[in-house]
Amino acid sequence: MGKEILDRIMTATAYQKKAIYALFPEEMGIHLDAIEKEIKAMAVEIMEAWLRDEREKSGNDGKSYGTGKDSDKININAGTNNFKQQSGAKKIDII
Repeated sequence: MGKEILDRIMTATAYQKKAIYALFPEEMGIHLDAIEKEIKAMAVEIMEAWLRDEREKSGNDGKSYGTGKDSDKININAGTNNFKQQSGAKKIDII
């Protein structure tokens, strides 16, 4: 992904956050920050649990994470548990 596209995504994210904050009184800003932190923590916990379950299903003990070569990269198809080896860049669909 190009730096310009990444910059645009980051700018759009900042404007989206400002728009949501504008819907509420200023006093609610502290509460919205707390909610944001909690949601991020929940997302991290969900991903950790999912990765742990996938490692258990595949028989990986979690001690070996690969050699860092392109051949160690995996492609995760959204909505499925289908994993396949891939070399090169990962394709990401943004909806």
